[in-house]
Amino acid sequence: MTNVDGCESNPDLANRLNAIAPREVALACREIGARLVHFSTDYVFDGVSGPSDESKPPNPVNVYGRTKLDGEREVVKALPSALLIRTCANFGWNRLRSKENSVTWVLNRLQRGDPVPLFTDQRVSPSYTPHVARVAFDLLDRRASGTFHVATTGCVTRFGLGEAVCDVFDLPKSLLRPAKLSDAKLVAPRPRMSCLVSRELERFPDIPVPTFREALEDMRETE
Repeated sequence: MTNVDGCESNPDLANRLNAIAPREVALACREIGARLVHFSTDYVFDGVSGPSDESKPPNPVNVYGRTKLDGEREVVKALPSALLIRTCANFGWNRLRSKENSVTWVLNRLQRGDPVPLFTDQRVSPSYTPHVARVAFDLLDRRASGTFHVATTGCVTRFGLGEAVCDVFDLPKSLLRPAKLSDAKLVAPRPRMSCLVSRELERFPDIPVPTFREALEDMRETE
């Protein structure tokens, strides 16, 4: 359950989907001897200081983050060999359904000529989903376990994300509108410094980690 405000409004459902269900999957994997890749989120951190690497103690500030952290712990308890991957502001082409992500939402609004409000006081390190998938398989090939952060290098504001999208996709920046988290009237609090650092991936220098712009350029080439 990734709707952050929806989790805040319905914590019981969020707990069942984000914590209890992953535990049951992990138990099933243990029973049949299957390997498990469990995906989690940058929102397990409070965002007070950052960026956050894998050694930083989690401290979620909303129900979504708390239930995802509970899911991590339940998975590792049930299956210590599990591979746990945290991502941030996922983006990429969604070929199977119309759900938007942090980049396609910007692209769709720009292409419609709609204004694009973007936070100037929240920073992220967006995760490119094709890269995340490749890294997951690479780590499985290496029999890796434990927690890995998988995101693009760097740390940008949501507004900076929009500017990079405009640059790479040759779209005008005139529709970008700076906004503040406090102006959005969100139900759940959000971490302000939500960037991830992939320290654990540094143990595998043959696994490349792209910059946000490099990932956007790959996305444009595969449009």
